Amino acid sequence: DETSSDAADTPTGRVLAEAEQNFLAGLPVGTRGIVVRPSGLYGPGREWFIDQVRAGNLADPDRMTNRIHRDDAAAAVVHLLTVSAEADELYLLTDDAPAPAREVATSLARELGVDTEPFTGHEGAARPSATRRLSNARLRGTGFTLTYPTFREGYASILAGEGERHP
Repeated sequence: DETSSDAADTPTGRVLAEAEQNFLAGLPVGTRGIVVRPSGLYGPGREWFIDQVRAGNLADPDRMTNRIHRDDAAAAVVHLLTVSAEADELYLLTDDAPAPAREVATSLARELGVDTEPFTGHEGAARPSATRRLSNARLRGTGFTLTYPTFREGYASILAGEGERHP
């Protein structure tokens, strides 16, 4: 959640944390800023994971994944900028369902009619490379409601051809 360490233990993480701090420090006196940290964005035109499943490619199937549909991420930003209550300084933008990549890929493969064997045959694999489960409790606490609360609804919408593609 937002109170956990900022994961600045990688070069990219350090740069992002520094950018967030520079943004907040650079605001005019008397104003407040909001930093949002979106998890993996997907949606129409952002279909990389779907393409990987179609191709039968799934690197690191045991890694924990967190995601948010791009429309929910955009709506969350608008909500946070317009909510009447005093907003916090940091929000994680993520859906309700952190899940191992294998679970998401298997669900998608079934919807696509693709063989799920590449995603289910690694039960004895090494422990997941990432175990972060992000929480959206702070965002939800502002009254925000996700249109796509899990990857299931979000990917189903994409596969149904809903939404405008933005390259």
